[in-house]
Formats: sequence, C-alpha cells, structure tokens
Amino acid sequence: MTPSDSERMILDLAASSLAAPSEADWWADVAPAVIGGLFRADVMAITVTYCPGRFGWMGLVFPLERRSVLPQYAPIEELLTHGHPFSQHLAANRLLGPLRVSDIVDEQRWRSSPAYARMRELTGGTRHMMVPVPRGGPFTEALSIVRSGRDFDHADTETARRLQVVIELAVPALRRHDYVPARIPLSTPERRAAAGAAGVTARQGAVLDLLSTGLGAAEIADRLGIARRTVYRHEHGLYAALGVSSAAEAVSRGRLVGLTEQHVGSLEERPPLTPRQSTVLQLIASGLSSAEIAVALGISEKTVEVHCASLLRKLSSRNRAQAVDVAHRWGLLG
Repeated sequence: MTPSDSERMILDLAASSLAAPSEADWWADVAPAVIGGLFRADVMAITVTYCPGRFGWMGLVFPLERRSVLPQYAPIEELLTHGHPFSQHLAANRLLGPLRVSDIVDEQRWRSSPAYARMRELTGGTRHMMVPVPRGGPFTEALSIVRSGRDFDHADTETARRLQVVIELAVPALRRHDYVPARIPLSTPERRAAAGAAGVTARQGAVLDLLSTGLGAAEIADRLGIARRTVYRHEHGLYAALGVSSAAEAVSRGRLVGLTEQHVGSLEERPPLTPRQSTVLQLIASGLSSAEIAVALGISEKTVEVHCASLLRKLSSRNRAQAVDVAHRWGLLG
C-alpha cells in the first residue's frame, strides 16, 4: 500500500467516526483497515493496563473468531502483564506514541521469553505494536496490533502516528455521547460460567452482590442467614479467587470478569465528577488505600479522604465498594 492509499484510508476512518453511533461501532470500522490494508495484522485489540499493579484487561478484540481465546473484558493473564516487554516498559514509562516490541528488546531476548510463545499461541503473531488511546487516570489504554512475519518498519510506525491523531480526536468525542455497558446483561448460564472460570463459588458470588450494594459484614450475615465470621471467610475466599485485596477492587474486578451485570444510565442523569475525583475513583477501583492514593497523587491522606467523601455523596453510596459499583453502572469506569 502506498502512503497516499494509507492516508486515504485513515481519512475515511476519521470521517466514519463522525457518523458512528458508538465507540464500539467505530472500532469495528477501524478493525478491517488495521487487519487489512494498513498493517496486514492478525489481531487488533483494545487493552487497558494499570501499570503500577501490573493488572490489565482486554477490551474489544478483532477478528471475532479470536474472542474464543482472547475473551473481551477479561483480565489479561499474569504471564503477559508481568512478562511482556510492553508491561515491563509501561511500569516505568508513559506511552506517548506508537511503540514496537523491537523498540524495547532485541530479537533474541524477545524470542526466548515465555511471553513470546504465549502471544504466538493466543494471536498467531509475534510482532506487536501499541498505539496510545486517550484515557484519564492512572491507566494506559492502547490499540494493540499483532501480526506474524516481518516486523513493523518505519513506514508502519509513521502510519500508526497518523492513525493516533485520528484516535485522539475521535475517541473522546465518541465517549462523551457513548455510555454503552462494558458487558451486555448476563444470563444465568453466562454468569455461572464466568464464576467457574474465576474460581468463585455461588456463596462468594452472593457476597459479592451484597458488597456492591454497600452492605457490611453484619448486614450480609443477616441477609444470608449465616454467621458474620462465615461472611468474612467467604469474602476472603472471594478476594483470593479474584486476586484482590479490598471490597471495592472485588466489585470492580467482578464486573470485568463477568460476574455481575452492568447497566448504564442516561447521559443527562450521569453524576458529574471533577478530574481529580475521577482519578481517585479509578485508584479506589484498583484497590489502592487512601495512603497509597495519597502517595500516587502527591497529596495528603486527609485530602484523599475529602475527595472520597465527595465521591460517596455524588454517587449516593454508603462506602467505596458501592461507589465502584455505581460508577461502573454510570460508565464512569472503564
């Protein structure tokens, strides 16, 4: 493909963003271009990574048949969040522009890594490039492009830079009007399958549901007709299964892995948050304590508590776990 052909294709994508009914629909337009003429890729996906905690999830995945091995809105496995060169790079660096694996490590080191073999197994490709997608808070969102064969070259990187400009303009505009649920409402079989995959028992799932409504251990014990110490045991088992350390993080992770339904309200009813409140909310959902948030943002713990109190008031929530659940339902969290 000549530069003029790729430029024309990217301009078409810019134009399609103006008519797209949702962000997901626009990415569905982008995918054929990325997998086809622009990069001849095997897989295109949207990934979101919380780099300090080395946790992330896979968003939209194309082509559709790859979703059987790369499930959408599911955590990225630990081998990749800890062992992939991108994860290691993003733990210490911001993603400002297109980045290839070969920009970080040499060929021999990459081919000898467990992440190389796993990427090949999951995607069929080993050449990997990331292009930034705008996102607030401490998360890194990226368009991930994977292909087999030759590595991405200078011309590919320049094409990715032009595509990045369109993404930076299109995505924020689409997200201002697009609050589609991260997951469609789950059927009972789907929820059972998700719970089984996560290693969560039925009783732990019931505890998760009640945690998301803001109930404490004593209230959950009364609701389920069990002892409070049994609630604690189920709660700790839930944390272990999901790999989290707090109720707020459990609620957030539970939604990502498909344990709960998500419904999003209308734009008119969506509670407004300040940029700092949005950042604090993202960190709460990631399981950080007030002290850890204070260190991350360079503010006092008392100031964090003030922001938290404002969040609870705006989200009409009793505690942080309920605030995270409400925030997900309103599309305030990715």
